[in-house]
Amino acid sequence: MKLLVIILSAVTVFLLPPIVGWAGTQEEAKVVEQPPVKTTEPWQITVDGPGWLAGASGYTGFHGVNPYVNVGVKQIIDHVNAIAALGGEVRRGRFGVLGDILYLGGQG
Repeated sequence: MKLLVIILSAVTVFLLPPIVGWAGTQEEAKVVEQPPVKTTEPWQITVDGPGWLAGASGYTGFHGVNPYVNVGVKQIIDHVNAIAALGGEVRRGRFGVLGDILYLGGQG
């Protein structure tokens, strides 16, 4: 039994260093940089129908006549025959197109 332990110890002492030498030297790992992924942004389409409430008040005049005018929202709505408002936007990334339309038909 002692002989077996001595033989295994001798094998370890004499054979282990050459095996470690066969492993070679450590090489530096090469890093391969991947190009960044380009994501495409989707189209964004927005349609809206804005509301509008406005009145007018203040002094107005021509040739020295400067009356005070005060027209409220209710007076304007009572005299409107037709009103339509529509807005929209189309966008992709940082570029876009924006448009609005307002139609107001009134009577005196």
